[in-house]
Amino acid sequence: MGAAKTDDLFPEVHNPEGTQIVNERCMIKTQDGRRVVLVSGIVLASYAVTDRMAEAYAMVSLVEQGWASQHQVANALGCSTRTVRPRSAPV
Repeated sequence: MGAAKTDDLFPEVHNPEGTQIVNERCMIKTQDGRRVVLVSGIVLASYAVTDRMAEAYAMVSLVEQGWASQHQVANALGCSTRTVRPRSAPV
């Protein structure tokens, strides 16, 4: 009865360092200055963490191809949803 209540059901289980889960299909792994975007285990993009153009391309690719929402990608990479906005469709 004296056990402390925690919100986490499995407090000792967590993702490896440098791993961001976007959703059930997408994951972003960062290690040694490199980043890999995985979709269902397949590499969608691989780039240096300092390469902002490659990062933007990877973010927009996830959204445009329907793998993740703007909100999910923005949360995983710690940026604004406006940053992840894909190009507008031609009129």
